[in-house]
Amino acid sequence: MLAVRWYLRYGLSYRDVEELLAERGIKVDHVTIYRWVQKFTPLLIDAAGVPVGAEYSVAGADQGKHSRA
Repeated sequence: MLAVRWYLRYGLSYRDVEELLAERGIKVDHVTIYRWVQKFTPLLIDAAGVPVGAEYSVAGADQGKHSRA
C-alpha cells in the first residue's frame, strides 16, 4: 500500500517506485506496482471519502479575485 501511496502522492513513475522499494530491500517489478495502483486506488479514494470529480480550494484563497469595487 505504501508503494501505491508514493505513486499517487508524489507523482512518481512505476519504475521510480520500484527503485525506492529496491533501496529498502523489497524486490518488485514495476508492472506489479501498476497492478497494485489499479486495484487499490479506488479503495483509497473510498476510504478518504473524496467525492469523484470534486473540486477543492483553500478556504479564502480565491476571495476577492473577481470582486469589483
